[in-house]
Amino acid sequence: MTFRYVISDEINCQYGSYNFQPDPCDCTKFYQCSHGIAYHQSCPQTTVWDQSILVCNYPRAVSGPCGTVVTPVTGSCDCKFSVY
Repeated sequence: MTFRYVISDEINCQYGSYNFQPDPCDCTKFYQCSHGIAYHQSCPQTTVWDQSILVCNYPRAVSGPCGTVVTPVTGSCDCKFSVY
């Protein structure tokens, strides 16, 4: 697994916090925040990030734009990230 340091207005990783946040541009990825640093991580093949239970899950079990419980959102994403 490769970790990358990410700075973004869309990812809130305050120092001292530990949380998980979905990648707003890619349903198969998420951010793990630890001590003010956002680590960009990928779900295993055939799974997407499920923010409701904070794990990667099969799309058929995920609601919202990343799952098939509700019609997925299509289109492009205009993310503004700086990845180091």
